[in-house]
Amino acid sequence: MLELVVWFVAGLVMIVLEYFLTVKVRSPLWGAILPVGTLIAAIGVFTVGRLPMNLQTLMPFGILAVLLFGEWSSGRRAWRELHPNESEQRNQSKK
Repeated sequence: MLELVVWFVAGLVMIVLEYFLTVKVRSPLWGAILPVGTLIAAIGVFTVGRLPMNLQTLMPFGILAVLLFGEWSSGRRAWRELHPNESEQRNQSKK
């Protein structure tokens, strides 16, 4: 039970950190670090064989990845609402 609480707290910390990296930092790539890192770590853990590939071990990684990618997406929308001029300037400079 203690292990479950520790992993839950670690996931919660990652989600809060993801929010701040996505909304407070200017570059959208900073917010992608945790979701992509989680995905790469999950692939590595299962490829190397550190964890057996079954529903009990895949589900927590899947849930965390979905939450982090969702937080990244909603955080980018919030950033665009907070900084409308900067997002317009980025779009114009790309054209």
